[in-house]
Amino acid sequence: MNNRQLKLCKASWQLIPLGQLAYEVSERVSDPDKSAFNKFVGLEHFISGDLKISKYSSTDGLVSAAKKFKSGDVLFARRNAYLKRASLVDFDGVCSGDAFVLRENNELIVPGFLALIVNSEFVWEFANSNAEGTMSKRVKWRDLESLEIAIPSIPEQARIMELIKALEDSLDLNYKTFEKLQILKESLIQESFFKSSNIKRKEYRFDEIIESIVAGTSVNCEKHLFSKNDKGVLKTSSITGNRFDPEEVKVVNPVNYDKLKCNVEKSSILFNRKNTKQLVGSSKYIDKSYANIFLPDLIWSIQVNEDIVIPKFFWFYLSSKRIRGKISSLSNGTNESMVNISQKQFFKILAFLPCKAYQEKKLNEFENLEKLVIGCRMKINSEKALRKSIIQKVF
Repeated sequence: MNNRQLKLCKASWQLIPLGQLAYEVSERVSDPDKSAFNKFVGLEHFISGDLKISKYSSTDGLVSAAKKFKSGDVLFARRNAYLKRASLVDFDGVCSGDAFVLRENNELIVPGFLALIVNSEFVWEFANSNAEGTMSKRVKWRDLESLEIAIPSIPEQARIMELIKALEDSLDLNYKTFEKLQILKESLIQESFFKSSNIKRKEYRFDEIIESIVAGTSVNCEKHLFSKNDKGVLKTSSITGNRFDPEEVKVVNPVNYDKLKCNVEKSSILFNRKNTKQLVGSSKYIDKSYANIFLPDLIWSIQVNEDIVIPKFFWFYLSSKRIRGKISSLSNGTNESMVNISQKQFFKILAFLPCKAYQEKKLNEFENLEKLVIGCRMKINSEKALRKSIIQKVF
């Protein structure tokens, strides 16, 4: 999308400091759990690039002081600005002290326009370059408020917001569809593996089902983009939320090629053995081979006994919320943010498997539903990319 398609004429736009377009509100709430507010927004509730906060937690039991905000404000995560977290809220509540509460000056900008401004690369580049600190850098409002931004007229802002609103409405609809599909998928998994029914199941320990687990190796890598002539090692971020991204790869220095021992093979299950409590145990069934992409030591390649279970059917079991929760509970580590599951603990997990004929029938249902999930996710990603493109063209 270009300026002509957006019909932007920036010649008449005015340079205005961010501090005139919005101002910081810093109203402290000492005991949130005893206050009139029941919604708390922490940094974990932000989603990078999203224009609106959609998640929050309860203030019950929240004793640390927080900041008050009201519907229409924009929350800007000032810690770790490189994560690019700033979103509008459409409800009243309190938030983390590591966020700014920004209120729009609606004499200069239309409602909601501030969320577009603070999600532009222009603002994030400035925020990151002015962040201060050693372990966890923070940006200060007194630095941000001096940044001058080219702003269109009120009527032109309104026209841009109409386009954004139509896109946000479509995104909301697709998010809701995605959530319903995920619930349906989980329900089908529960029915197939866990709920009592007339279907006969046999109990197996994982060490009875799994024929082999192979881990990769940690090697020195180079800092350039992966090409077809390179050999690469997957990043742990290549497998998150039971999705696989083969582009999340580090390029291996040729002197270390002899250390590579396990490439990504078709019909295997890749398993992330070390990550955060939420992401440890992320896995993905692989439906094609990648000859030049290898595993790191933190990712396993799992092969199962196909006389007992169809590999992809077993992957759906691994991806269920119940088993992901079990894996998380069996994981340990000295650093709470990063935990690891050992093969010894992993092998203790039980699976209740139906006969192969029933597996084949259910696998077909799983795959059809998975296609719908993937299609919906692609729509969401496409609309998010379009939203980002519009914001970049405006600012």
